[in-house]
Amino acid sequence: MPPHVTTFWPFLRRLRDKDKAALDEIAAACSPFDFLLTTIDRFPDVTFLRPEPAEPFVRLTTLVWQRWPEHAPYGGAFADIVPHLTLAHEPTATARGSIEPLLPIAARAQELVVMRRGPDGWHTLYRTALSANSR
Repeated sequence: MPPHVTTFWPFLRRLRDKDKAALDEIAAACSPFDFLLTTIDRFPDVTFLRPEPAEPFVRLTTLVWQRWPEHAPYGGAFADIVPHLTLAHEPTATARGSIEPLLPIAARAQELVVMRRGPDGWHTLYRTALSANSR
């Protein structure tokens, strides 16, 4: 899977045309935005980079959740939405040692991408541009 800031997981098992249209509407309501990956942090089993500002990612997650309220972010396992870019799925000094000297990393969020893991890896199912105020 390419580097990404997770907006919503788990998501729909299948995307219908109406789901794609709803994702297009959400993306059209959000402008592309710049952010910095500033800090290496940890969940119990994940090492991640924290994006700043976090608010635009929280907004995207909230908009998706409002559209599909039956699918809570992260399966409802956490009280807070914590935007993150996963580095590793275990405690690792290697991720910290190799990434920390590069911080902060400047990036730009320009699209929502729906990905699904299959038997042969991750595949992009749908992508739609963030486009408010960028036309």
